[in-house]
Amino acid sequence: MALKAEYRLEVLLDVARSARSTFYYHQSRLQAPDPRASLKAAVTGIFEKNHGRYGHRRIRIELLKQGWTVAKKTVLKLMRSLWLVCKVRSRKRYSSYQGQQGVVAPNLLKRQFDADAPNQKWVTDVTEFSVGDRKLYLFPVMDLFDRQVISYAIGVSPNLELANASMRGALATLESGQKPLVHSDQGFQYQHNSWRTLLEDAGAVQSMSRKPTAPTMPSWRISSDTSKRSSSTVSGSSAPRPWQRHFVGISIGTTLRESRQSSV
Repeated sequence: MALKAEYRLEVLLDVARSARSTFYYHQSRLQAPDPRASLKAAVTGIFEKNHGRYGHRRIRIELLKQGWTVAKKTVLKLMRSLWLVCKVRSRKRYSSYQGQQGVVAPNLLKRQFDADAPNQKWVTDVTEFSVGDRKLYLFPVMDLFDRQVISYAIGVSPNLELANASMRGALATLESGQKPLVHSDQGFQYQHNSWRTLLEDAGAVQSMSRKPTAPTMPSWRISSDTSKRSSSTVSGSSAPRPWQRHFVGISIGTTLRESRQSSV
């Protein structure tokens, strides 16, 4: 349109290799009122009213409540044309670290994730994962000799009792004279006096990483991710045995049922 003031229309159409009717068609479209102006205003209003937190699906629901008949993809297209981008909250991973709640043990494992015999070195941690609309917390104890889970507890809350129950199950498997090194992060469960008492009474030695972060416990994180994906093997660790996956699955189902029953 700006070039039309400087050049004759015939020259411009010849250069663009376009018909005169095509030019006037697009000119009339640009000058015509936007048929979706009111819908765009409604979309923008809903978006701003909810502080940019609504995506195209939720905005469409609100439009339907207002009496609009519009497809989900149409709302998405309009939002893109209006540069309306929904704010996505990043998922915060669960961390059991709550500062110093008790005694912090020294790091005796020192990233030596190999063992010469069973029940020499154990690692433990808490993992949060979602099953349907619920969050579950898994407290396993893994032997670094063969990377096998020797005990675990599952619940809907990452409380101290679950951690202690998992460790009691592991300690019950020890034979006379076996005193494993038990390594964990600095989660509040592992700083608690009841946890330390469990280990001391069994003759086990407590070890803690400097912070509750994954780099100090790579072997455990690999095994944990393996169980969540139910894959066969992961480089650097053995896959969970079939009976372990079976009973973990049973425990998850039982925990979910008990949680639903208690909430009714």
